[in-house]
Amino acid sequence: MAPEQLSRWEVTATGPDFRAFQALLARLETDPSPSIRQGAAWYLLRTADEERSSQALRAAAAEDEDVEVRWIARYALRLAQGETSADIDVPRGFR
Repeated sequence: MAPEQLSRWEVTATGPDFRAFQALLARLETDPSPSIRQGAAWYLLRTADEERSSQALRAAAAEDEDVEVRWIARYALRLAQGETSADIDVPRGFR
């Protein structure tokens, strides 16, 4: 994801705005760009313990066509379950 895109995601994802949360869910579920879905999954990691985030991340972990989106979604779900990042195998390319 380009730095300018990341900045827009950070601004959108950090506030308590319900519309921003809904936009992130929509991007993860429907955006045609893998990099946008990856960014959405990273920011939903912060709310992975909430039911709606968890549902979207589980679907992405199981069904997304992009391996990186699937990995990020699985990572977020594991962290939400209390695993530490040290407990999770990091695939090549993410180190």
